[in-house]
Amino acid sequence: MKSMMQKIYFFQGGIEAIQCESYTTVEEVKALLMAKLKIDKKYFNHYALYEVIETEKDFQERFLENTERLLDVVAQWENKRSILKTKYDNSYKKVQVKEEFFADMKIFLKVRVMYDCPEDDK
Repeated sequence: MKSMMQKIYFFQGGIEAIQCESYTTVEEVKALLMAKLKIDKKYFNHYALYEVIETEKDFQERFLENTERLLDVVAQWENKRSILKTKYDNSYKKVQVKEEFFADMKIFLKVRVMYDCPEDDK
C-alpha cells in the first residue's frame, strides 16, 4: 500500500501533515509531530492524539492508544460514512442521517492531563 498524508490538527488552529503508511502507529506519528514542533522528548507522555468527531449537535473525543494504527482510525471513518450514505439513500429520515454523514472527523494533538486521585477521595 502506498503512503498518504494525514492532517493532524491543533486546537490553537494549526495543522501539520504527516506521511503515514498502513502500519504507522499513533506513537510514531506523535514522535514525528513532536520532533517537527521541537518539543522535548521528555514530554512525550504529556501529549496524545485524539480522534474528534463533531456535528452541529454533538462533540465526541476519543484518546488514541499509542499502539493503534492511525490509518485504521481513518478507515473506520470512511467505513462509517459509507454505511451512513447507504442509510441516507434508503431513509425517509434523511435529516438525522445527513448530520451524522457530514460529521467533522479529525485527529488532534493535545496535552494529556491526568490526575492521581486518592482511593479515599469522595
